[in-house]
Amino acid sequence: LVGGRIEVAVGGREPARLRPRVLINAAGFGAPALWPAGDEDSRPAIRLVRGHYLDHAGPAPIRRLVYPLPEQEGLGIHATIDLAGRLRFGPDTLEVERIAYDLPEGLAARFARSIRRYYPGLDESKLVGGYAGVRTKAVMPNGGMPDFRILGPEDHGREGVVHLIGIESPGLTAALSIAEEVARQLAL
Repeated sequence: LVGGRIEVAVGGREPARLRPRVLINAAGFGAPALWPAGDEDSRPAIRLVRGHYLDHAGPAPIRRLVYPLPEQEGLGIHATIDLAGRLRFGPDTLEVERIAYDLPEGLAARFARSIRRYYPGLDESKLVGGYAGVRTKAVMPNGGMPDFRILGPEDHGREGVVHLIGIESPGLTAALSIAEEVARQLAL
């Protein structure tokens, strides 16, 4: 804050200092780095979690979504059907130090053990390479790990500022609800 107003320094070829009326920090992986100077004690940390998906080759033997009981770090390896009717399994959860999208060796065997809990007839040879994604997990200064955090003036005392931290899947499936909450916190 400069003179009671938010000030943002922007770098690049044409550095500038901006004084917006509102600031919404929705920088994904980089959101904690944009936390205001002087508030380091309240800044959440981000853990990177890679999730892998495997496709099922051939006709889909499962015709409905299957969500097993959640695991410690996620929802468990579930079964989803894409718009073309193809079956996909995932994601698993693997904490990583860097962003990478490779599929590790032995993934099919590990997935098969989990999938067989709800689909005992799985033919492991039908599990073929899919893709990987990296999502963030917010770790709050008190050690808590909520699914995600929307931190507004009520949380940090700065009028006109909202931080979106650790938004993963809910950010995609609940984007309009999140936008409504941000607008509410900013009294827009």
